[in-house]
Amino acid sequence: MIRKNAPLPPVPSALRLTRTPGAGPVAALEIRTGDFTFALDRATATARLTLADNPALTFTLSQLTTEDGANLTARIDTLELLETGPLRTVIRATGFHRGAGGPPAAPPSPAGYGRFDILLTLYAGATHVEIDHALAPLSEDPAKNREREMQRFRSACIPVRFAPASASRTTLQLTTESRHLLPGQRLFQHEDNAWTIETANATGARAEGILLATPDSPSASATSTAYATVRDFWQQWPKAFSAAPAGDGFDIDLFPTLTLSSTNPYASRKDEQIWYYYLRTGAYEVRQGVEKSHRLFIGWAPSPDSAHTIARALQTLPVVLPPLDYINATQIDDPMLPPMSGGLFDDWDRAFLAATRSYFDQQKENRWYGLLNWGDWYGERRYNWCNHEYDLPANLFRQALRFQDPEMFREAVRQTTHLRDIDVINHHADPTRIGLKWKHSVGHTGGYYTPGAETDMHLPNGGRKDDEFFLGRSTPGHIRVTSFFQNHQLTGDPRALEAGRKITDRLLTDPLVTNPRYKYITAREPGWTLVNLAAAWRATADDRYLAALNRLADNVLLKAEGHGVWLRPLRANQTGGDIKTGELSFMVAFQTAGMIEAWKLTHRDDIRQNITAAARYTADNLYRSEYRAFVHSPSRTRTQTPRAGGLAGNNLRYIMAYACTLDPSLLPAFREPILDSFASTVANRQWVGTKQNPDRPYPHDITSAFYWLNPDQTVMNTLFGDDLRNPANREKILKRAAPASVFPPNSARWEEDRIGD
Repeated sequence: MIRKNAPLPPVPSALRLTRTPGAGPVAALEIRTGDFTFALDRATATARLTLADNPALTFTLSQLTTEDGANLTARIDTLELLETGPLRTVIRATGFHRGAGGPPAAPPSPAGYGRFDILLTLYAGATHVEIDHALAPLSEDPAKNREREMQRFRSACIPVRFAPASASRTTLQLTTESRHLLPGQRLFQHEDNAWTIETANATGARAEGILLATPDSPSASATSTAYATVRDFWQQWPKAFSAAPAGDGFDIDLFPTLTLSSTNPYASRKDEQIWYYYLRTGAYEVRQGVEKSHRLFIGWAPSPDSAHTIARALQTLPVVLPPLDYINATQIDDPMLPPMSGGLFDDWDRAFLAATRSYFDQQKENRWYGLLNWGDWYGERRYNWCNHEYDLPANLFRQALRFQDPEMFREAVRQTTHLRDIDVINHHADPTRIGLKWKHSVGHTGGYYTPGAETDMHLPNGGRKDDEFFLGRSTPGHIRVTSFFQNHQLTGDPRALEAGRKITDRLLTDPLVTNPRYKYITAREPGWTLVNLAAAWRATADDRYLAALNRLADNVLLKAEGHGVWLRPLRANQTGGDIKTGELSFMVAFQTAGMIEAWKLTHRDDIRQNITAAARYTADNLYRSEYRAFVHSPSRTRTQTPRAGGLAGNNLRYIMAYACTLDPSLLPAFREPILDSFASTVANRQWVGTKQNPDRPYPHDITSAFYWLNPDQTVMNTLFGDDLRNPANREKILKRAAPASVFPPNSARWEEDRIGD
């Protein structure tokens, strides 16, 4: 925090950029600020950091060892300046790792392997470079990629070396975890809670991910300390720092060699599907399309103590949040009520905050860590990762702004980064697959296990086969993009914007959007696609997205035939036999939420009428006055659990309330269902749904129950704000609630039947 009237820091020395021209593209770049200089040579993909007359520090952008043991080095194909100015410069380098020959001129020159995309950021007055290193394991030869969906490689690192000053050899002292790292030694974070320096017989729990390097050079008038730090080092295990055998530097092992005591420590491990599925072979095994990134820093500081202090500070993403009234004034998103705005709104906010705290607790206790896992949660169907089906980071971004909570914001960035890196097909031999997002699968992407073989894992799937969770599948009903656009708008991350556009562009080709006669699975497919198209248009103003939104809205209207939703054929387990067609609870809610987003952009009257018709369908078929809550199926003879809050209840009440703002004549009929179901939610602590411990909710519902929190509170405030805030009305409103006996006991812990043994 900056105190009022605190003295301002000195004005930093502006960045000065020099380009060295080449025969074609720029051959080299140099950026200076004060005594610090950063230089990048395009031909060798080597960067140099110098501070005053200290020995030069150099690093190659990336090195990779293939599955068959070939050592490849980054070779730059494209070099861009994304941003230049006196305060910040951002360089982007992309290419492949190749052998000594560089780009393959013609067969039989071997193709490169491992596409890299590296952002290098320099700041005025700072003596470090920020590196965003992304690696996509795939061959430069598309034919090889077509032969192999699952890709393997042994290791990848950033080698850092110190050049001798003049004729005097520089000696180097490396320190990590308060221990000296001797030439040839490696600190290996091989689990989230265990690191080892084998030849030093040293062990520990969670390394902070900082290495200090102090050169001792006779020619330097004063010796500074270099440092390297990897953000979320142990959380993204395996990780390592290795001292170069020659004693002249170290390697930052982003993907360290997977050996411990000369063996693979990850073979045949318990709970393999949680932590070891991509490590079990002794090589990194990932599905084509993954592009894993790491954020790290390399720099200079005056002393070991100051180097450590700076490195620790860089490990935490700095967050500055604008005031809520400013955000609302921009009108870039739905208006947000101030947090804890009084009365029953406080209960609502406390429920969300408690659910979020529970998420962080479960993240720690269940150890949702690992290089491919960090930023996601495990156990959606006992054996799989969730892939943030309901876009939790989008809600965390919104509520971080509303509650002015930097940790929510940081978690949203982590989760969006995971979604972009792991759960989306970023590159592929088949261009029609680029932009697909995997639904919740074993190992995030599927592809690690053969259905019905190798394993006794069985994932509940409504009586149907569970093959899709092992093989991986993408459907529009499980695709979300809002958090990518939010991340770009709030942090400037260029790859977040690219991911959001990539996914949305792929949606434009889906039959759901292109074929008006397409019979989608449930109403949530068009609903979430409308939400995605609206978010993409707001972020980019690309009229292709708005045109697709209008076409899809037309398709929804065509199938709904005035009923609000398509009355599709129901499966046998979705009805008690009294009806054959209709739509289920949260599917109705999410289609209508998508149409609400479409209406906000278009103000089409036919869309408005569809929203109100869907609300009427909800009131007539999915609300049960005897429960003062909703049910899942429109069937009257099906045995059902009442749903006041959670995925179904909160969202159905939201669309009914929103419909009243579009057509006030609905309010007399809808007032009782809205207030009664809300009271049942508050009084019975049903915020995250039924059959759950409200103090430890299923993470799925932390977002699905609260996804529309901001517009939901806004419409409830519009309709009933004074009543909900007035302390004198509290007991009167809560008396509307159904008795606790209507709902199953709030005691089930979702982990008991969802987490592996």
